[in-house]
Amino acid sequence: MISDNKESNAVLRQFTILRLLKAGAPIDDVIDVIRKLYIADKEDWDEEYVKNEVYGYQETQLQEGSPGKKSIRNEVEEWLTSNISNNPLYKNFTCSLQLCYLDLGLKTPSEKASCRMAFKRLVDRGKLEPLQNRSGMYKYIDGYEEVIDFENANIAPYDVRLPLGIHEWVTIHRGNIIVVAGESNAGKTAFCLNVAKLNRDAQKVNYMSSEMNDGAELRIRLDEFGNSMDFWRLIKFTFRTDDFPQHIKPDELNIIDYLDEGTDAEAYRMPMRIRLIADRLKTGIAVIAIQKDPNKGLGFGGSGTLNRSRLYITLSQGIMKIVKGKIWRQKTINPNGLYTNFKLIAGCKFLKDGDWRQ
Repeated sequence: MISDNKESNAVLRQFTILRLLKAGAPIDDVIDVIRKLYIADKEDWDEEYVKNEVYGYQETQLQEGSPGKKSIRNEVEEWLTSNISNNPLYKNFTCSLQLCYLDLGLKTPSEKASCRMAFKRLVDRGKLEPLQNRSGMYKYIDGYEEVIDFENANIAPYDVRLPLGIHEWVTIHRGNIIVVAGESNAGKTAFCLNVAKLNRDAQKVNYMSSEMNDGAELRIRLDEFGNSMDFWRLIKFTFRTDDFPQHIKPDELNIIDYLDEGTDAEAYRMPMRIRLIADRLKTGIAVIAIQKDPNKGLGFGGSGTLNRSRLYITLSQGIMKIVKGKIWRQKTINPNGLYTNFKLIAGCKFLKDGDWRQ
């Protein structure tokens, strides 16, 4: 008898869902009614189960009501697949519900509810992962396994020279990231320009500036070095404030001066932005300057900015420090924590003021 009652209750709930949906009731109201029916029937239930039940019937109704039309679930999955296949950074592809609504033309509450349900199914299947602190944003989970070919790996160091001889302490390899976290006016741009100057003959240099959009400011900076304009023509200077990964040259020396997040509230994005840049590299490297709070040891984004860097340098007022040097050039000397004092002459020339020390 109990089993018969449960079956009858289930049929009644199904009938109620379908009638309410066909009558155009808002999805949240339908969920509330079914929730109350479960309570009245004294049956076990939870919020997620009730939502899945209502969304499932709603999607079925939408599909049946439009002969020959794909279900929203299928449209969402095809939309996701299309965006991934057209994205060169698919391993880190992120998508949003709002963009999906827009691309698929989903306007009614019921259509959007079905879209949300489709996203949830993809999360349950391990294809998507919700991004923390970013409502409606999801990350695509790549199931492809990339085997590391260590036997044929090129282990020769990347030929790069850095201010104050930092390259004598840390070995840099192809595909590496160098992060320079500097306080305001501590010498980030001077550091980046010196890297460009020191390596213009050995590497193709792709220099992206987020501040010097005026050619006059760049010209003034370059003139301080005392070199002719012909000397600097080998370097490609561009102004850019965003979309850095798409403009990385995978096989060149890329310099980003600087990667700005603006406020502490947005700093959590910094590690992912650095990772996206790293994923674009092949035989080249990237030197990325970021801001640093004078009262903190690392740049905006905190410890997350350390993860993909193989060399992490901080610039305080007159102090340059190697916070992280992954591969020691001198096998008996650990470069991590080494620092030296320096003077910045004419806003561009680094002059070491003392030895490197722990």
